[in-house]
Amino acid sequence: MPCHPLFVMTIKTFFSLLIIAVSFFSLYQIDGYSRAMRTGGKTPSEDIVIKRSEEAYEVWKKKGMRGRVIISMSQWLYFMPPEKDIVPSQADFPLKIKNPLREAESELRRENLLRLALESGIARKIVHVLPAEVFQEKVRLSRKIEGVRVSDGAIKYPHLGSPRLITSLNNLERIEEAVLLYIDAAFINTTGLEKIWEILNEKGIRTELIIIDDSG
Repeated sequence: MPCHPLFVMTIKTFFSLLIIAVSFFSLYQIDGYSRAMRTGGKTPSEDIVIKRSEEAYEVWKKKGMRGRVIISMSQWLYFMPPEKDIVPSQADFPLKIKNPLREAESELRRENLLRLALESGIARKIVHVLPAEVFQEKVRLSRKIEGVRVSDGAIKYPHLGSPRLITSLNNLERIEEAVLLYIDAAFINTTGLEKIWEILNEKGIRTELIIIDDSG
C-alpha cells in the first residue's frame, strides 16, 4: 500500500531537521571543548616584556595562537590597514601574489599590529580597552559613523565579520575563556597595575599570556 505524499514529506522534513540538529550540537561541542581548554586555570599564564610593539604579533604567531580573544590596553587602537591587505578586494582578482599573509606581515608595524592579528586568524575577537577620557572621545566621534553601534559602555565595530569592541577598563565585560592580554607601558603608568589587576579580578577575566609593551 503506497504511503500518503504528506506522510513522506513529513518523514523527510523530520530527518532533515535531525541532521541539522546533530550538526549544530557537534559544532557546539567542539567550540565548548576549545573554550574549556583555555578556562578554569588549566593553562598557566605567562608574562613577557617586549621592547618593540611588533614583537607581540611575533610572540603570538611563534606560540601557535589561533582564534583567541585579545584584550589590548592602550590609548591606541593599532588597527591601521597595511598597504597589502591579507583579504584582497574584488579588484585584486586574479591574485598575482602567492602568499598574501606573508606580504602583509612584511609590513607589520605598531600601527597595524592588532589588525594583522585579527585578519591572520591569531585573534577571532579584539577588545580595545582605552583610558576613560580617550574612550569618551571615541564614543563622541563614533556616533557619526554609519554601521557602528555605540553605547555609553562600548563601541561595537566589527571587522570582516569578526567582533571588535572598544571600551574602557571600568566597562570591560566578563569573558569566559582565558585571553591574550596586551598592555603598553603608558597605560600602566596612567592607570596603575594594581587598578588593572583589581578590575580584571572583579570581572573574572583570566589570562593565558600577558605581553607588556615597554617600547615607549
